[in-house]
Amino acid sequence: MKTGNRKFSVVMPAYNAEKTIGESILSVQRQMYQDWELIVVDDHSSDNTSDVVSQIQRSDDRITLIRSNRNYGVAKTRNQALANAEGQYLAFLDADDTWTSDKLNHQYSAFKAGAKVVFGSYRRVFKNSTYQVVRAKPRIDEKIFIYYNPIGNLTGAYDRSIGVVEQKSVRHEDYLMWYEIVRRSKYAVGINEILGDYRVSSTSLSSNKFKAAKWHWQILRNEMKLSGGQATVGFLGYAINTINIRLSRISESTDIYRQDKESSKI
Repeated sequence: MKTGNRKFSVVMPAYNAEKTIGESILSVQRQMYQDWELIVVDDHSSDNTSDVVSQIQRSDDRITLIRSNRNYGVAKTRNQALANAEGQYLAFLDADDTWTSDKLNHQYSAFKAGAKVVFGSYRRVFKNSTYQVVRAKPRIDEKIFIYYNPIGNLTGAYDRSIGVVEQKSVRHEDYLMWYEIVRRSKYAVGINEILGDYRVSSTSLSSNKFKAAKWHWQILRNEMKLSGGQATVGFLGYAINTINIRLSRISESTDIYRQDKESSKI
């Protein structure tokens, strides 16, 4: 089993992320649990992404930068980082998302308690400075993936003892990867605390519900190998969950700066 001197390996794919990647890396550097390595793979960006990472890297030898010679897409880019990861625990953070400072601390405690796969709650942050909290279930197994993916990729981490799971280029790469990870481990432990912020944009894959629904169906039939009837049940569950998320966003979105503003008045 390939393990190095660091407990956590953090996988970060990057493409034209010069405006956000510095903040993402800083959120890793600010972790209370400091035993980590960060592997950034620049997927042949046309902007200054690599320059931003290189500048930060000069003062932090825990950061590795790999430059792709052409654009491979997010799945192969993550796999390239995984191939270079040496930590016992594998975690994921995209170049426009951020972690809370206690993210790895919470997860390390869960791993020490016996968990093999750990995930947590997170915030979906919108352009209008509002956010929606997505709460993690305390415990899940592979059956829930028929209906939806309960693991926010930026909050997920797993012990490499179950085997390193590469991503397939099937659009819902995260979905299929976490399904396979939980299938191998039998269950995953959810942490109620918020572990990070996921930035939602109008062009993100998660914002295109029609494409996401199509990809979900393809995973049910082509990857999970479900029958037509089983896939239909799963797809209906996916649709209901999507509607519930949208409705809860309307009723529960909160000004992301409201608590800071109100606390400053006290």
